[in-house]
Order: sequence, then C-alpha cells, then structure tokens
Amino acid sequence: MTDCSSVWARQLPQATRPGNDPVARLLEPHGLRLLSVFIASGPCFLWLKTEIAGSWEKVANHQANLFGGPISASQAVHWYISQGVPCHKIILGVPLYGRSFLNTDGPGTTFSGLGQGSWEPGVYDYRALPLPGSHILRDERVQASWTYDHGRKEMISFDDEVVGRWKGEYIAREGLGGSMFWELSSDKGGVPREGMEGGHGKDAQPGRSLVRVVKEAMGELDAKPNWLRYEGSKFENLRNGMPEY
Repeated sequence: MTDCSSVWARQLPQATRPGNDPVARLLEPHGLRLLSVFIASGPCFLWLKTEIAGSWEKVANHQANLFGGPISASQAVHWYISQGVPCHKIILGVPLYGRSFLNTDGPGTTFSGLGQGSWEPGVYDYRALPLPGSHILRDERVQASWTYDHGRKEMISFDDEVVGRWKGEYIAREGLGGSMFWELSSDKGGVPREGMEGGHGKDAQPGRSLVRVVKEAMGELDAKPNWLRYEGSKFENLRNGMPEY
C-alpha cells in the first residue's frame, strides 16, 4: 500500500485476511456470515459492505442493520476505528438490493425457501421493491426496514428511503468518508432499462433514488477532483463525472 504510514495501513491487510478478521470472529458464534471488507491502495480507504443475514441462515433477519443484534454495521465501523483506522477513511456500504425469506413470520423467526428474486433466487433489485401486495415495516431501534407479504409469508430485508436517510445521517455524524452502493443499475429514478424483461420481481416500483437520498442526508459532497476518470466510458453520465449526484 502506498501513501499510508499509519499503523492501521500496515496491520489491517493481515487482520482482514480470511480467518483472521476479528469482526468476522464476532460472527462465528452466531453462525453469521463474514462482512465483506475491501482495503483500497493509494489513498487507503476501507470499505465496509455488510451482509449480516441471507439464504445461508436458518433464521430470517436484517441484512444490513445499522445498530442492534449480535452484529451490526456500526459495530464493525467502531471496531476498525478502535484499531486505529481514521473514521474519514471508512466507506459504509449500502445495499441496492433486498434478500428474501419465505414461510417466515418476520425478523428473528425461522424460514424455508427463497423468493423468485429479480435475477437470482432470493435477491431482488431495490428498484423492484416493495413488491406488489407487500407492506414496508421498520425497526427504528436497529435502524432497518423490510417488506412483508402476509399471503406469501415472505420477508424481504432491504434499505428503504427512511433507512437510507438514517444511514446518510450516521455517516455525517460519525465523520465517515462516505458511502458506496452495490450496484447502481438496481437503483430507482434512472432511465428505463430498455430491452429488460418485466414480470414479478423486475417491474420498477415508484420511489426515489436511494443513492440520492443517502447523499442528501450526508450533506455536501467532497468537491476535490476525482482520482478516477472515465472519459472513454460508453455511458454519458460516467464520462461527465456523474453530475446528477
């Protein structure tokens, strides 16, 4: 890694190798999945992308709760800060998808099976949520949202606009470096995706761009020139430096 002389830059690559990450070890007694951690070279940003619950579990739960539970995004953030990572170098991941649990009564209860999904079983694009016939529910204590279809007994854990605002405010309050999303084609408010088939789990639902909601809650963006340029991209918004955001 370059341009990083602090202790965290030297030690974290060792700590975050498979089997060595202390945050991952927090998950093991609860049967939970490893948090995805990416450490970028050069300016040295640490990106945290939480996948706390999903098809590998036995119990339906929140995939990216900010607080509460045996593990949460904020716990991961503060562990790395406690190990010397500057808060402004931490980028919080926000999912632009939802994870499905069938035959369940909701968070903390057992499930069996996965919903159809948008492109793979159990995973729906954010742009397709909430599915018709389902209702959005929120837990303000853990700052998580989900949909529930009483007829199908299907829970889908995803971040709605309210949770997006909460996460943007958290990023600003904690002085984190920003947010990242996976992935932009799943967001709402973009151009129609011509040539894409429709149907259950693919039809776009009304709502605002989650990227924009989080950005507005975070406040003013860093106006320094981007290190990355895509003048050769076939996408006009990338060539122009994403001016809409």
